[in-house]
Amino acid sequence: MKKSVIAALALSLFLMAGAASASIIGIFGDTGATTCVKAMSAQYTYAEVYFCALLDDTAAISACEFGATGVVLPGTIITVTWDTTLVIGNIQTADGVALAFPVPKAAPLAYLGKIQYFILAPQMPNTVLSVVPSGAGNLVIVDAGTASELPAEGWRLIVNCVPGGDYGNCLCENTIATEDAAWGQIKALY
Repeated sequence: MKKSVIAALALSLFLMAGAASASIIGIFGDTGATTCVKAMSAQYTYAEVYFCALLDDTAAISACEFGATGVVLPGTIITVTWDTTLVIGNIQTADGVALAFPVPKAAPLAYLGKIQYFILAPQMPNTVLSVVPSGAGNLVIVDAGTASELPAEGWRLIVNCVPGGDYGNCLCENTIATEDAAWGQIKALY
């Protein structure tokens, strides 16, 4: 009886966490969205940062809309490339960008595009590039199956992050609430 109550409680916690969680649109240091830092201190070199969506509450997306702050870095030449030709707006402005995908982007990781920087001058430590709502106030993904807009969270990337400083160990922000867990991890909650 006790085990079945714990199992039912654990399942209900995961269902509640899933309903309360949101997908993420972030700027990352790699296409796999595993690092949230980028070194940009070598003059006359290229550095790329990647926009990716970590999809938690939908199986695929057909569109998204978001803005970004900090992406126009002084002393760089910027080239923006999106993984679609259906683009409205400009990520370098406060209006942000809306992207549509003729072939939906499947979960769990959707590559959206990149910014390539040609570095003319080394960048300052702990420079923050963040995904934020667009000028219209939207930070959303569009579920490919239902065509409904779902809210997303924005994540940041730290350029030339200094460990132990303002950004701790220079790791990505909190993980998605419905991350896979072993039964032992669930039991450890109790």
